[in-house]
Amino acid sequence: MRTRNDKKKVSILKAAGKVFPKKGFHKTLMDDVAREAKIGKGTIYRYFSNKEDLFFSILENAMDELYGRMIEARKKRNSPENKVASMVEALADFVIENRTLLNLMHEIEGKEIMKRVKKIKAHNQKVIKVLADELKNGAKEGKFKKGDYKLWAGMMALASRGAFHSSPEVPKEKIIKNITDLFFYGIAKN
Repeated sequence: MRTRNDKKKVSILKAAGKVFPKKGFHKTLMDDVAREAKIGKGTIYRYFSNKEDLFFSILENAMDELYGRMIEARKKRNSPENKVASMVEALADFVIENRTLLNLMHEIEGKEIMKRVKKIKAHNQKVIKVLADELKNGAKEGKFKKGDYKLWAGMMALASRGAFHSSPEVPKEKIIKNITDLFFYGIAKN
């Protein structure tokens, strides 16, 4: 059960998740977030030390949610191919839902970003490990060839992010099919 403080923190994160994409990192003020959350600005500082802390907390929460989706995707499907496709879909949803926030990371400078980027990378490695483990399981079942599963998982994650960033007009299902086809069957003619 969430406490009142947890609910308030979630409310602030949701409000900030709306304001940052609209205004950009530098133009967003804590006053804007407070207004969106319908609270006083001082309340934000009970939970977050500064704007960077608030921003990265949004991304870290999103990464935690992505990790949970990846775990769920593995549980729901039966074949390794379907599990991997569901995991690519979870990655796709993450990129689509957080596209603007991910782009805003480039606006942040200074020491705070270096500390927080390490945390984001650690979250990213957890996601890649789940995907790599499924590729390895698929190889054990004879569905995929043996190889560098972590590297392949990283490539799939980057392909997902890149495809959804560069081609937002292409339907999600088409991108997922193209990514999984590329990795499962390659692009060379047989």
